Amino acid sequence: MTHSGIPIPKLRGELTPVYRPSGDLYRGEETEKLQPRKYYPHWGVGGFSAARFEDGFVLFGMTQPITAEDGEDFYWQLFRAESPADSLKKLIQGGVFLDREKLLYPIARPDEPSEIHHPFCGTFRGKWHLLYGPRVLREVSAGQPQFPYGGVPLFSSQAPVDYPFLFPMTEDRMLLIFCEGNAIKYRITEDMRQFSPVYTLQTSPFRNTTCAYPALIRRNGIFYLFWNIAEDGIPDDRALVFAAEELNAFEGAPPLTVLSAKCPRPMVDETGEYLLATLPGGTGVGMAQIEWR
Repeated sequence: MTHSGIPIPKLRGELTPVYRPSGDLYRGEETEKLQPRKYYPHWGVGGFSAARFEDGFVLFGMTQPITAEDGEDFYWQLFRAESPADSLKKLIQGGVFLDREKLLYPIARPDEPSEIHHPFCGTFRGKWHLLYGPRVLREVSAGQPQFPYGGVPLFSSQAPVDYPFLFPMTEDRMLLIFCEGNAIKYRITEDMRQFSPVYTLQTSPFRNTTCAYPALIRRNGIFYLFWNIAEDGIPDDRALVFAAEELNAFEGAPPLTVLSAKCPRPMVDETGEYLLATLPGGTGVGMAQIEWR
């Protein structure tokens, strides 16, 4: 406990791997490093999201072949992986995710930029919603977590926005959280079409840094905000955690703790509270149980 009595989250041990990409044919655009229709045995993982659905758990995330050549990595498609585990406890005990067919290659998004970044998938009003960047947030909805085609822009913004996250305030009100420069912001929606004005959730308290991969949970009346520090636009594995009783109290608040987790994705079910994050080197996704002290 802190002097204020707010419990502090801590990870129980190291991340347990629950997903590692399998080899696959590359169906994206040709680059200096990558050839279409060529098999690549090793793939990397970038930003991702995790959700529970009727058949278990599902992951959506950025992926790209790992090659021996140096050069910039471009993420032009998403991976989808599923686990039949019926609880988070069973998932961490061995319910690994298995790859399904990759999705949203540029050919499925002809009116969009080739790159696709930082997807977030969640449910609202009986539908699945997949949000992604870069620069402009796009959304595609479906009755099941399957998205064969690209989406539509959610709203216009003068500055580039990215790293979407959905947080349900009530059954009919959703917070759309996103990053804009060195600040985490949000808008309120009741239908994923009309949005409130933009509110600032928190500005990075660190000079020359931006924010990445925000995630918000509410536990025993306290909001906990997780996000990664990014320097020169590249997120690292420092996940800052902040706590506040009200959404407007995050601004100027000091970090509660720092976790070693890139792209932190907290999840809760009847078996406990867990954190999913990318494995070191982007080799997959791991998870650890959250303890509170």
